[in-house]
Amino acid sequence: MLLFHILLQTTPDWTQLSAVLLWLASSGGAVMAINWIIANFLEKMAWWGALPTWVKWVVPPLVAIAVSIGAQQVVQIPGLVDLIQPYWALIISILLGYFASQAAHLQTKRAMALKKSNQG
Repeated sequence: MLLFHILLQTTPDWTQLSAVLLWLASSGGAVMAINWIIANFLEKMAWWGALPTWVKWVVPPLVAIAVSIGAQQVVQIPGLVDLIQPYWALIISILLGYFASQAAHLQTKRAMALKKSNQG
Protein backbone atom coordinates (compact mmCIF):
# COMPACT_ATOMS: atom_id res chain seq x y z
CA MET A 1 0.00 0.00 0.00
CA LEU A 2 2.88 2.37 0.77
CA LEU A 3 4.34 1.78 -2.68
CA PHE A 4 0.96 2.58 -4.24
CA HIS A 5 0.83 5.84 -2.23
CA ILE A 6 4.35 6.79 -3.32
CA LEU A 7 3.59 6.14 -6.99
CA LEU A 8 0.46 8.31 -6.89
CA GLN A 9 1.90 11.26 -5.00
CA THR A 10 2.31 14.57 -6.68
CA THR A 11 5.48 16.60 -6.71
CA PRO A 12 5.67 19.80 -4.67
CA ASP A 13 5.55 23.42 -5.77
CA TRP A 14 9.24 23.62 -6.59
CA THR A 15 9.39 27.36 -5.85
CA GLN A 16 8.40 26.80 -2.20
CA LEU A 17 11.41 25.52 -0.26
CA SER A 18 9.28 24.33 2.67
CA ALA A 19 7.12 22.25 0.30
CA VAL A 20 10.20 20.70 -1.33
CA LEU A 21 11.77 19.90 2.05
CA LEU A 22 8.55 18.34 3.35
CA TRP A 23 8.26 16.30 0.15
CA LEU A 24 11.84 15.07 0.60
CA ALA A 25 11.27 14.32 4.28
CA SER A 26 8.09 12.31 3.80
CA SER A 27 6.05 10.26 1.35
CA GLY A 28 9.01 8.88 -0.51
CA GLY A 29 10.10 12.19 -2.06
CA ALA A 30 13.74 11.48 -1.25
CA VAL A 31 13.48 8.04 -2.85
CA MET A 32 11.96 9.53 -5.99
CA ALA A 33 14.62 12.27 -6.14
CA ILE A 34 17.53 9.85 -5.66
CA ASN A 35 16.13 7.42 -8.23
CA TRP A 36 15.69 10.27 -10.72
CA ILE A 37 19.30 11.37 -10.20
CA ILE A 38 20.52 7.80 -10.66
CA ALA A 39 18.44 7.23 -13.80
CA ASN A 40 19.29 10.55 -15.45
CA PHE A 41 22.90 11.06 -14.41
CA LEU A 42 24.65 8.18 -12.66
CA GLU A 43 23.52 5.48 -15.09
CA LYS A 44 25.41 7.39 -17.79
CA MET A 45 28.66 7.35 -15.79
CA ALA A 46 31.08 4.49 -16.42
CA TRP A 47 32.21 4.39 -12.79
CA TRP A 48 28.61 3.85 -11.62
CA GLY A 49 28.15 0.97 -14.04
CA ALA A 50 31.39 -0.60 -12.83
CA LEU A 51 30.22 -0.75 -9.22
CA PRO A 52 29.14 -4.12 -7.84
CA THR A 53 25.40 -4.74 -8.01
CA TRP A 54 25.08 -4.91 -4.23
CA VAL A 55 26.50 -1.35 -3.93
CA LYS A 56 23.95 -0.03 -6.44
CA TRP A 57 21.27 -1.86 -4.45
CA VAL A 58 22.29 -0.62 -0.97
CA VAL A 59 23.58 2.92 -1.54
CA PRO A 60 20.43 4.56 -3.04
CA PRO A 61 18.12 3.78 -0.10
CA LEU A 62 20.82 4.84 2.38
CA VAL A 63 21.30 8.14 0.54
CA ALA A 64 17.51 8.62 0.40
CA ILE A 65 17.32 8.07 4.15
CA ALA A 66 20.08 10.63 4.72
CA VAL A 67 18.37 13.17 2.41
CA SER A 68 15.05 12.62 4.15
CA ILE A 69 16.55 13.08 7.62
CA GLY A 70 18.52 16.11 6.46
CA ALA A 71 15.41 17.74 4.99
CA GLN A 72 13.52 17.09 8.23
CA GLN A 73 16.32 18.68 10.24
CA VAL A 74 16.41 21.79 8.03
CA VAL A 75 12.65 22.26 8.40
CA GLN A 76 13.00 22.18 12.18
CA ILE A 77 15.56 25.03 12.36
CA PRO A 78 13.52 28.13 13.24
CA GLY A 79 13.65 30.86 10.61
CA LEU A 80 16.09 29.09 8.28
CA VAL A 81 13.56 28.25 5.57
CA ASP A 82 12.14 31.79 5.71
CA LEU A 83 15.65 33.20 5.34
CA ILE A 84 16.51 31.03 2.33
CA GLN A 85 13.09 31.13 0.60
CA PRO A 86 13.56 34.29 -1.54
CA TYR A 87 16.87 33.03 -2.91
CA TRP A 88 15.49 29.53 -3.42
CA ALA A 89 12.50 30.88 -5.37
CA LEU A 90 14.75 32.97 -7.59
CA ILE A 91 17.24 30.20 -8.31
CA ILE A 92 14.65 27.46 -8.86
CA SER A 93 12.55 29.71 -11.11
CA ILE A 94 15.59 30.38 -13.29
CA LEU A 95 16.46 26.67 -13.42
CA LEU A 96 12.89 25.62 -14.21
CA GLY A 97 12.68 28.26 -16.94
CA TYR A 98 15.97 27.09 -18.40
CA PHE A 99 14.96 23.42 -18.38
CA ALA A 100 11.58 24.24 -19.90
CA SER A 101 13.22 26.23 -22.69
CA GLN A 102 15.66 23.38 -23.36
CA ALA A 103 12.80 20.88 -23.51
CA ALA A 104 10.94 23.14 -25.97
CA HIS A 105 14.12 23.51 -28.04
CA LEU A 106 14.61 19.73 -28.23
CA GLN A 107 10.97 19.22 -29.15
CA THR A 108 11.28 21.80 -31.94
CA LYS A 109 14.48 20.16 -33.25
CA ARG A 110 12.79 16.75 -33.28
CA ALA A 111 9.75 18.12 -35.09
CA MET A 112 11.94 19.81 -37.69
CA ALA A 113 14.00 16.63 -38.18
CA LEU A 114 10.79 14.58 -38.58
CA LYS A 115 9.40 17.07 -41.07
CA LYS A 116 12.65 17.02 -43.04
CA SER A 117 12.75 13.20 -43.11
CA ASN A 118 9.14 13.06 -44.31
CA GLN A 119 9.88 15.50 -47.13
CA GLY A 120 13.02 13.85 -48.36
